[in-house]
Amino acid sequence: MKKNILFALVFLGGNLLAQTGGLQGTVQNESDSKGIAKVIVHVDGTDISGSTTDGGYYNLQNIPVGKHYIIFRKTNFYSLVIPDIEVKSGKNTLLNIKMYPGDESEYLFLEIGGIQVTAQRELLPEESETVQRISSGEIEHMQANSLSDVLDLIPGNEKSEHPGLGRKQQIALRNLNDPVNDASAMFGTKIIVDDVPLTNNADLQTGVGVNYGTSVQSTAEQQYDLREVVADNLKKVDVEAGASSVEYGDHTAGVIVAQTRTRNLPTRLKIKHNPDTQEANFMGGFKALGTDLAYNFNYGYSERALRIKGDEYHRISGSLKSTDTFWDKKLNIGQSLSYSRKLEEDNDASDPYGVKAYNRDHHITYSHRIRYNYNAVSGLYWRNYVDYKRRNSWVHKRESADLGFQTTRLTNGTEEGIPIEPSYFSDVRTIG
Repeated sequence: MKKNILFALVFLGGNLLAQTGGLQGTVQNESDSKGIAKVIVHVDGTDISGSTTDGGYYNLQNIPVGKHYIIFRKTNFYSLVIPDIEVKSGKNTLLNIKMYPGDESEYLFLEIGGIQVTAQRELLPEESETVQRISSGEIEHMQANSLSDVLDLIPGNEKSEHPGLGRKQQIALRNLNDPVNDASAMFGTKIIVDDVPLTNNADLQTGVGVNYGTSVQSTAEQQYDLREVVADNLKKVDVEAGASSVEYGDHTAGVIVAQTRTRNLPTRLKIKHNPDTQEANFMGGFKALGTDLAYNFNYGYSERALRIKGDEYHRISGSLKSTDTFWDKKLNIGQSLSYSRKLEEDNDASDPYGVKAYNRDHHITYSHRIRYNYNAVSGLYWRNYVDYKRRNSWVHKRESADLGFQTTRLTNGTEEGIPIEPSYFSDVRTIG
């Protein structure tokens, strides 16, 4: 009897040991194909973990048989999740991967059948269900020139119909986009980039500026022109069409919260060429004296009418961001400085009304943010910013009137009148 029990235990033990397998391979840097040391390799749902050697090699054993999510983590690299890796009984599964430089705390690269998709891993989402998020991976794979083009990914939103940079771009959430019939539309949807609200009550200044009869259109007393925000520099965009936090202040038609890229950006030059729009974007990042720095420079050009010279739009912009962390990442200090220059011209020499117009605006923004995390559920967040805009618009055009005559005669009779010209030129300028 004792022999039978001992045999059964040995059989079961050997059978259980046979229900495990191994996983091994290499982890390389995508930019130079060199092995990455000290990468944490973890089998999701288990307590099995390991780290890579100096050459980027790893070897995990005693993994339960079946399909597993394998997670790779390394500071200054995007966290990588490989789903459905099958571990077979008594065998070693080979898995060689490459990691991309980036922010390890924000994004995951999910590699499914050779296709890489960016996503965020949120076990307990903090936002309400009305928030729709657009990630950098989605933005990366579309030919977007500005924030307006990115918002095409949000269904059901009323946006300007003209893609590209040729016309002013605006969006309306939860309103008629009609300042005449909907008073809240004058404020429009609130646009916040890197904690700085780009739309505020100061934009409601009066003044004709340039608009009717010209391709150059003013945004005074209207919503924010989305062409100013460069798409390639965006890290993520949250669209809050429903109820949103009081943190965002006074708004009547939803909030769009955008964050630009930070930390460990690979240096690259991206050029886009479309029939009527050209764009060049240069971006990158580096670390200096313990500070993470990220920069972006952009030039965009659009020709509204290909057969007309002098009807064009230029966007020149640049940004610099810094991030410092202290006390085991409990204290985070960030600063950002951005500048944009809008040059919009309408000088069609063939126009019978002689219309000439321009917008030549400057926009400078500086922001400073401090975040201190006491623990996982509480912390302190403080921010301040300076936002300066200078508007310079002008329009010159021929005004039409009926042919008339002027006279000083006060009684019946005839007198030679002074002819009044049926047309004259007007100039309107707005500076503020």
